[in-house]
Amino acid sequence: MAHSVLYGLVKASGAQLNWAIDDPHELETAVPGLVFDSEWLSGDVPDIERYYPWTSRQLFRIIFAVTPLRRLGRRLR
Repeated sequence: MAHSVLYGLVKASGAQLNWAIDDPHELETAVPGLVFDSEWLSGDVPDIERYYPWTSRQLFRIIFAVTPLRRLGRRLR
């Protein structure tokens, strides 16, 4: 998480982001009453062709073929 200080908002706020999670179900045991419903990956954007140019889509295909990279920026519900 050391790279997070490179983002302007994080750096300007002085916030420290010093945790990450591999298995979303770990949060269920840590937070009483929390239920993991679904995971949305950045590469799962509907109509991705409409939002990104061809070159970006090709790069996404390469990046999302690598599991750890595909899970970056995921959203949990």
